[in-house]
Amino acid sequence: MVAETISLGILSLPAAIAGIGLVPGLILLIGLGLLATYTGYVIGQFKWRYPHISSIADAGEQIMDRFGRELFGTGQLLFLIFLMASHILTFTVALNSITGHATCSIVFGLVGLI
Repeated sequence: MVAETISLGILSLPAAIAGIGLVPGLILLIGLGLLATYTGYVIGQFKWRYPHISSIADAGEQIMDRFGRELFGTGQLLFLIFLMASHILTFTVALNSITGHATCSIVFGLVGLI
C-alpha cells in the first residue's frame, strides 16, 4: 500500500514543487517526512504491543470492538478502490499524452484496468 501511494505521489512531485516554489516545497517535504516517520514509529509501537494484529481491520477491532473492525475495514476497502482508480486515471492520461490523441479514454482505461 505504501509503495502504491508513493508511486503515485512521486509522479506529481515536480509539478507540485513548481507550483508552490522551492523553499515552501522543501519545508513541506521535510515536515511531511518527519510526520510520516513519527507515524511509522507509533504504528511500530502498536504492532509490538499487539503482535496478533495483521490488518487495519484488526487494529480497528482492538480499538473499537466490532464497530471499529467494520469501520476500519470499510475505510481500507475505499482507500484501495480510490487508489486503483487513481492508477487507472494516471495510465489513461499517460497513454493520451504518449499517443498524441485521445483515441478513446475509455479504451485506455479498460486497458489499464486489465
